[in-house]
Amino acid sequence: MELHELADGVTLVNDASTAHPDSLRPALNALAGMGHLRRTWALLGELRALRPAAAGEHQAVGRLAVSLGVSHLVSVGQEAQSIERGARDQLSGTAGPAGTESTWVSDVEAAHQLLRQHHAPRAFVLVNSRHDAGLRWLGDPLLQDAPAPASAVPQ
Repeated sequence: MELHELADGVTLVNDASTAHPDSLRPALNALAGMGHLRRTWALLGELRALRPAAAGEHQAVGRLAVSLGVSHLVSVGQEAQSIERGARDQLSGTAGPAGTESTWVSDVEAAHQLLRQHHAPRAFVLVNSRHDAGLRWLGDPLLQDAPAPASAVPQ
C-alpha cells in the first residue's frame, strides 16, 4: 500500500496489489471514514482471487461502496463489471445514500481520463485491484498530474 498526499490536497491510497473482499471491505470503510466531508473515489478492478464466486463477490463490493456513501465508484476492466452491477442494484434501492455515482470503464487509461475530467482538490482516492489487473499503474500518472511533487509513505 502506498499513501500519497498531493499538493492540491488530494490523498491517494494506491493499494492495487492484494484485492480480496477480506482486505477491500476494511479499505472501503477506511475510505468512507477518512474521506468524511471530502469527495471520495474508489477505483476498483477485478478481485482475481475469487474465480468461482467472482460475480457475487464483486457485486457485494459494489453494494458496500454505495452503502458507505463513496462519492464516485469507478469499476475498471471487463471482469469488474459485476462491481458496477452491484452498485447499480444498491443505487436503485432505498438503502443507498444520495449523491453516489457509479461508472464502469474498460481500462486503466479510461479511468485516468475520468479522474482528470472530474478532478476535485482535497478528494480522497482509493485504487484497489489485484496486481495483475493493471490498476496499480494508475497511481503513477496521477502523481505525474499533481501540480507539485508528492511525497510517498510506503505502508
